[in-house]
Amino acid sequence: MRRLKQLFSRNTNKKEDGNSLIFFLMLFPVTFSVFGLAIDWSIAGHISGSVQSSISTATQTTLSQAANPINSDRPMLTEDEAYDIVTTLYARNTGRTGGDKGADRAGIPFLMCQKIAEPGGKLKTAPNVSPCAWTEKDNGFMFSNADRNLSVEYSVIEISDTAFLQFLGIDTLTYRITGKATTSFSGTTGGEGVANEGP
Repeated sequence: MRRLKQLFSRNTNKKEDGNSLIFFLMLFPVTFSVFGLAIDWSIAGHISGSVQSSISTATQTTLSQAANPINSDRPMLTEDEAYDIVTTLYARNTGRTGGDKGADRAGIPFLMCQKIAEPGGKLKTAPNVSPCAWTEKDNGFMFSNADRNLSVEYSVIEISDTAFLQFLGIDTLTYRITGKATTSFSGTTGGEGVANEGP
């Protein structure tokens, strides 16, 4: 009788081990997907914040160069000059400095150089900085000198690689980032930015 109990106990343990293995194998894809989503979500947040910081700094710096402390009726830069400055600064701020990355990678990890413009914009490079291109929204740049306010606004569409979401068929993430800096003729300055991201 004791021998029979031992045999039954051994078979029960084997069955439980088998059930645990099956349960683990069933949950593994779900666990892996959640883990991958968390990693890519963290990467996306870093990229969005880095691009937002880059574009905000570019617009603020351009505005500071355009503001005329002596003659407040006219900015010190033309619209074309301001546009060249903001795009060059944005390219440098996002690490588009050539080198080993060349036209394939920007300096921000996972941020991709673009060969074709994303929908809703046009392809842009800073020739004096790097051939690494990004998409500039068609209405992305504004240099306004109306209502006794001076403003510089710039909008881009960037894309990045994914790390784990590729296993789910999502190869890239898209970021639509806008930076805006304004100043009044009285000397008050301010800046703002809006960031949206999505697959």
